[in-house]
Amino acid sequence: MMNADAFNRLLQQPSLLKETSLAELEQLAYEYPWFSTAHLLVAAKKQQNNVADTEQQLQKAVAYTAKPLWLTNRYKLFSNALAGKTAVAEKETVIADENDAAIDAMVLVEAEDTREKVEFAEDETAYDAAVVLDAEAEIETAKLLEDAEAEAAAEAMIAADAEREVADFIEKTDAELAADAAIESADAQDAMQESINKIITATPAPAAQPLEPVFTFEPFHTVDYFASQGIKLTEDRLGNDVLGNQVKSFTQWLRSMKKIYVEEKKQLDSNEEERVVTKATESNQQEDVITETMAEVLAKQGRKAQAIDLYSKLSLLHPEKSVYFASRIEELKQ
Repeated sequence: MMNADAFNRLLQQPSLLKETSLAELEQLAYEYPWFSTAHLLVAAKKQQNNVADTEQQLQKAVAYTAKPLWLTNRYKLFSNALAGKTAVAEKETVIADENDAAIDAMVLVEAEDTREKVEFAEDETAYDAAVVLDAEAEIETAKLLEDAEAEAAAEAMIAADAEREVADFIEKTDAELAADAAIESADAQDAMQESINKIITATPAPAAQPLEPVFTFEPFHTVDYFASQGIKLTEDRLGNDVLGNQVKSFTQWLRSMKKIYVEEKKQLDSNEEERVVTKATESNQQEDVITETMAEVLAKQGRKAQAIDLYSKLSLLHPEKSVYFASRIEELKQ
């Protein structure tokens, strides 16, 4: 790596650039990227070696300095020194003037380096401050978003709880109303049945009416048409002619129709009787309202026996709550 003495000699004697390798200059520019003179030396060395990106390297050096004109003149100085155009002038120069020029160059370089370092530090500090401010703003924004989401979730939970409470209240109210209606309906039916029984008891029995004679036989023409007309037919004596066959067919048809009518009538009577019995059974049955709310209503009304019976049915329907129903039964028994 190039030391400070070698670098000073290179600035005082640009012709020494021929003896300096491109790798050393690139290493110096890599370690001190804000040092524009190092980039300038790399550009001059690339021009000497005919590298294609010499112009880009020179533009990079200009970008890192506050005095692009001075940097361009220094580049020309190195280029001319490499071309051998300033050899005679250097021999005629007084040693004292060379020392003064070298000192001035070193002072300028050091001043430039110091100023560039200060500017770079200021830029880096400003960049760090901007980054910190951006990070703080992002953190604050994320915190605000998190608080807003938490608040929205809390409001949603409160709204859901309120809706659930309203639904439970409505369901409980509907169940209580249904239970009250069922109890009132049962009481009304009991009262109506009692009134009907009183009316039946107070109403005198109607006088016996003479019964009309009931015929236990059917008209004879529906049994045997020809016999009802005084015609006695003997099938053996009927011929096999057209008329005889027609008479036989008609007689057989009457008998078959008689059997079909009797069987259909029996079937209709049986179905009608079964339908009447089913309807009467359904009308006499009363569906029970088996709910926990109904049991609570019965307990509040003092009907403990009915409430205990209802809790027993609920315990069978809902085994997972049997312990609770058993405790309610024990409370009602006390």
